[in-house]
Amino acid sequence: YGGNYGPPNQFCFDGHCGGNQSLVGLNETQIFTKMRMLFSELSVQANQTKGNHIMLTMGSDFFYEQAHKDFSNMDLMIHKTYQYQDNGLVNVSKMFGGRYDSIRTFYSTPNYYTECKQKETEIKWQTKTDDFMPYADHFHAYWTGYFVSRAGFKRLERVGSSFLMAARQMEALSLKNEPFQHDCPCDGPLYELEDAMGVVQHHDAVSGTGKQHVADDYARRVQSGVSKAASFLKSKLRSIFLSDVDIDKDYLSNIMYCQFLNETSCEVSEAASATGDNIVLIVYNGLGRARETTVGIPLRVASGYNFHRLEEHQLSDPLASTAILREDGKYMYYFDTGELPPTGAVAFVVAFSEIDEASVLVDHSKPRRIGLMTRDSSYTVIKGS
Repeated sequence: YGGNYGPPNQFCFDGHCGGNQSLVGLNETQIFTKMRMLFSELSVQANQTKGNHIMLTMGSDFFYEQAHKDFSNMDLMIHKTYQYQDNGLVNVSKMFGGRYDSIRTFYSTPNYYTECKQKETEIKWQTKTDDFMPYADHFHAYWTGYFVSRAGFKRLERVGSSFLMAARQMEALSLKNEPFQHDCPCDGPLYELEDAMGVVQHHDAVSGTGKQHVADDYARRVQSGVSKAASFLKSKLRSIFLSDVDIDKDYLSNIMYCQFLNETSCEVSEAASATGDNIVLIVYNGLGRARETTVGIPLRVASGYNFHRLEEHQLSDPLASTAILREDGKYMYYFDTGELPPTGAVAFVVAFSEIDEASVLVDHSKPRRIGLMTRDSSYTVIKGS
């Protein structure tokens, strides 16, 4: 109705409304004057609506923080609607152009409103077959831009969601032999990311329609949650890929989640390749079926590295790989993983020249299938000896 999804003009009772629009506290003459304004507003709205039912919206963004004020005013408004009709002080038929003899105002729900509209079988509703978008709620005010606005934050939301799913699955597997806890793990390692991902589902968050300082805060919350969850996954990965003897040693202590691969950046792989160190990649498949994918990793050198799949204590023959020189001087290496097990992980060794298999610190006597990860394959880079 003219772009307004809140209360009618002059009937905004909430503390967020400008000016004093309250009915409570007015004398009878003042209330009657305002109620005539309400009937006039209802008449305009009824003329824009098919059928005998209209939805009188009485809320908006951030309303009802002091709900007793809103409801005390709405109670009075509903009461006066009937009182003035019963006393003959309001001629509904005249005000509504003969369309109605009386009106009923009551608390309702969208479900009941829809049910009432469906019962009005005499109305011939138009069937809409074209797109709903774009649409406008004012002249020259079309709701379209948020599909592409703040693309970086939209990607962060998807990364955070995938990473949370991976972390939850890993946590579930690590707790499979422990009794179920009914209490909220509000101090758990994943709570911060869970909380942040819940908040960014708001229609003014992931949509990109919030103010800039609010969007910055959303991004800060998600990134903080990802960082904390990454530390949790690091410890879980070490327990899976290391034996009970080696777990107390410094092996795989610098596991790193390379979150900036879209910028061709991975600190640990670049540092390792600059000094000729070997690298271990753990590639996760979060799907419930086997799959193959292509993995890319940034290195500082143009040649000298071979990619091996590590299975059953053995390194595979070198895998085919392709190196692409980037404008920043880095090389992006790509290789095919081969089949990845369902909801499981495979380790790959990025070896500088030849590698001694005995130096690979991965104990495959422990299970390699892990409940992880994301919608797409992802990988963690580990600097090895």
